[in-house]
Parts: sequence; structure tokens; C-alpha cells
Amino acid sequence: MKRTLRVLHLTHDEKFFDSVFSEWEMNEDFKNEALFYTPRKNYKFKYIKRIEALEIYHRKKDVKKRLEREDYDVVFIHSMPYNFYQFVTWIPEKKIVIWWGWGFDIYESQAGLPPIVNIDMFKAKTRRYVNKKGYSAIKFWVTHFIGRNTAKSLQEAALKRINYYQPVIKLEMDLMRQNKFFKAKEFYYKHGEPILEEFVERVENGNIILGNSATPSNNHLDAVEVIQKLKQKNQKIIIPLSYGYKRYKAWLKPYLPGIDIQPIYDFMPFDKFFQIVDKCSYAVYGTIRQQAMGNISHAISKGIKVFLYKDSLAYQNHIALGFVVFAIEDMTEDSLKTPLTREQMEQNNKAIMAEYNRRMDVYHQAVKEMRETLYVR
Repeated sequence: MKRTLRVLHLTHDEKFFDSVFSEWEMNEDFKNEALFYTPRKNYKFKYIKRIEALEIYHRKKDVKKRLEREDYDVVFIHSMPYNFYQFVTWIPEKKIVIWWGWGFDIYESQAGLPPIVNIDMFKAKTRRYVNKKGYSAIKFWVTHFIGRNTAKSLQEAALKRINYYQPVIKLEMDLMRQNKFFKAKEFYYKHGEPILEEFVERVENGNIILGNSATPSNNHLDAVEVIQKLKQKNQKIIIPLSYGYKRYKAWLKPYLPGIDIQPIYDFMPFDKFFQIVDKCSYAVYGTIRQQAMGNISHAISKGIKVFLYKDSLAYQNHIALGFVVFAIEDMTEDSLKTPLTREQMEQNNKAIMAEYNRRMDVYHQAVKEMRETLYVR
């Protein structure tokens, strides 16, 4: 009989916890509990609705005591903000640690330290904003109190402690392995088989969705400049800006006038948002780092023609996996009035299933290894 692995989820108040935790609960390989830390006793949750699933702690010493207990086998970390580094170092060596990386935790500076994966995220027009507003300036307030060397040592210790890493895209494993302190193996949590969509012929002059949020890493102005030169007059550019950075949104707003540009400033439920996306024929994502992958994957699955920068991680990853995606640099008038074909969508569906099957093979091998390791211990 296979041993059920006891998993302790370490999470912050994030919008994916409820759905992801539910998927883990449906998996017979695991029994799940969740740990949440906040120093504020009157903390009001913004995203998590399943508060009853959480063990809530307000003192770090109590978190340490919880992690020192014997009643779990695996810790699954829902992204790793800097304050989780210390928690990770408190996990006993005999426990298995899995880190689900999101993006901010590897591509952005934390506690005044260089990003774990350091890439240039900005195109020319956006770079001018970044340089002027100091978006990329390193924040030293944490290291001011604990010391830069201490922060660096804590990060290195946390990276060494990770046994398995779940990337958002396969390419990230190669990038993470360039860090000498990172020795983790690849992992993906188990989820349902993707539902492949039927081909729907899209309107040639259909609308264009641009980006996923009000963040400079979307490179909105650089992408808009290209699209406006090439699109047809009756094509709308829809720009989701309902979440992200208020300062960037305020800066961007004056550059987006005109009847052909339709920003979305107000938050709307996912289902309503994707109803808008699904009516588009084209999707353009100007992100260089891994970002907006849920939106990109959704667009691909729906047969929407996706454009990405050639130097973006998403473009390189999708091309390597056999997907049909297109380069912003190669965009022409014809490419914005030629939707994805049935054959191209079928190729993308094959690539979706191939990557899903690969990930499930990785999952089963990892769980097998975990059981063997824990039995030996």
C-alpha cells in the first residue's frame, strides 16, 4: 500500500491558494495542512477565502515550533517572498521541501539582493520610465537592519534547502541551475488533464488583447507602438490594467487615448475577463521575464494568435516545446489580419498534451523518490 505523504503548505495571502490547495486535496497521494504567518492579529484576508484551512500564527517563534514538529513529511511553498527564507532554514533536514516559484521571487530584487535570475526586462520606451521613476532601484531597508551579508547568507541557505522546484515554464529550471546554491530537482503538482478546445474560426479584423496587468514589465508602450502602425482601423487594442502598480498605471494612462485603445481599469471576475479575451483574434504579450503565463496559455488553448518578443522566456520556451507562437519583431499588417489556422491550433493542442504528459511523468517520478527517501529516513 502506498504511503500518503503529509504536506504542510506555507503560503501568504495570494489569489491562487484556494484553487491550488483544493487540487492538492483531491490528490490521494497527499494529506494537506496549511500554515499562514502574519504579525497582525486583526489581519483581514484579501484573496484567501478558505481561511478555515489555515493554521494562523502571529509570532515567528511559533512558526519555528510548528516546523519542528514531526506530523508532516513535505513542505510546499506557495512562492517565496524574502520573509520565507528564514522559515525554510527552520525546516528539519529530514523533511522534503518543494518551492513553487512564481516569478517575482526569482526575477525581482528582494531585501536589497540581486534577483536570483537576473535578466533585462524592459524595452526602450519602458526603460525610460523605469530609469526616471526608479522602479528598478534596489530597496535597502531590510539590509539596513539585518546587514547585506546576513541577507545574502539567508538566501543561500534557503536555496540550498530546496529539494524540489516547480517552475512555471520548463526553461526556468535551466536558469535556476545557474545559481551554484540551487540543487533542486524538477517538480509539478498533479492537476487534471487539459481540455482541448475545438477550433473556432476567428474574425480577421478581430480585436487585440495586450498584456495582463499594470506593470512596467509588460512593456506596453513599446508594444502599442508596433501594433498601431500595423493594425486595421477597426481593430481595438484591449489593455488589462485592473491590477498592478498604481504609479505605473497613472503614468501610462495619458499615453492611451483614442477610440482604438480600450484600457480595463476596474477589476472584474475571471470569467467575465476571459469572455472579453475569448472574443479577440490576437494576443500580444510584451513581457520578457516569465509573466502572464496563465493568460498566454488560455489564449493559445482558445486558438487566439499569440505574439511575444523573441528574447522573452515565454517565446523561447514555447518554440522549444513545439508551439505555434509569433514574434512581435516579425509582425506585419498581414499577420494582424490572418488568425490562427485549424492546423496551427491542432499543433498547439498536441504541444499542450505533450507538455502535460511530460509534467505528469516528472510528478510521478518525484513522488516515488519522496516516498523512497522518507522510508529510508
